[in-house]
Amino acid sequence: MTTHYWIDGEPGGHWPIDDRGLRYADGVFETMRVADGQIAHFARHLRRLERGCVTLGLVMPDQERLERDVASMDLPQHAVLRLTLTRAGAGRGYAPEPASGSRRLWEIHEHTTPLARWDSTGIAVQWLETTLAVQPLLAGIKHLGRLEQVLAARELAATEADEGLVCDGRGCVVEAVSCNVFVRSGERLLTPLLDRCGVAGVARGLILDSAGVLGFDIKEQRLRRSDVALADEVFLTNSVRGARPVRQLGNVRFDDFSAAHAVHDILSGSVLLP
Repeated sequence: MTTHYWIDGEPGGHWPIDDRGLRYADGVFETMRVADGQIAHFARHLRRLERGCVTLGLVMPDQERLERDVASMDLPQHAVLRLTLTRAGAGRGYAPEPASGSRRLWEIHEHTTPLARWDSTGIAVQWLETTLAVQPLLAGIKHLGRLEQVLAARELAATEADEGLVCDGRGCVVEAVSCNVFVRSGERLLTPLLDRCGVAGVARGLILDSAGVLGFDIKEQRLRRSDVALADEVFLTNSVRGARPVRQLGNVRFDDFSAAHAVHDILSGSVLLP
């Protein structure tokens, strides 16, 4: 896999060692799927990026500048594209300098095959003991402070599962290590409410906006482990992989992937929204 870097619109270059993103995780990022040379759901990613910038008080680059960056890259047919924004400005201390700008780091990770492919066999998922801290001020955005996910990924690596589900400190299900989670019970499609912690994924948002097309009653609410274990169907979503059906969660097995398949078709672009 080949990786390329652009810093503030220029290929290569050097990242300042006193960058606040490195020092304090003072920044946000987006990870996007490139399909047939185009960025999937680019506008939705930019909207979430802007929400993160507003939350942290970062300067959001104007869309024309970001589009010029992308136009200069000659995107491959299949890739993962990551944009990281950090607060510019040096100096010690947590408080940012007044009127600090932002830095842009683009990364292209090339792939030889399409990324959002349907998995007809499903994945094995494990409950993890790592919990997410409750912090409503940061809930939903994709900030750079991902140490909880690092700990969860380390725990997952010690198992034979493909993914892991994590809860907050109050025992409510939040998400997987790198995906959002959906459960189907009858004609109801449920996903955890993310007002206390967790990342509100772009794929998750697209599903919530697609209730009319999918034909499900879709709702955000608090979920406990028992709500997931007793569901008719469970699947995970993210922007790069689409929808991944869960065939096994601990000792519980699932054999109905129908909702996951319908959702995957929407996320991958096989079904166009009105």
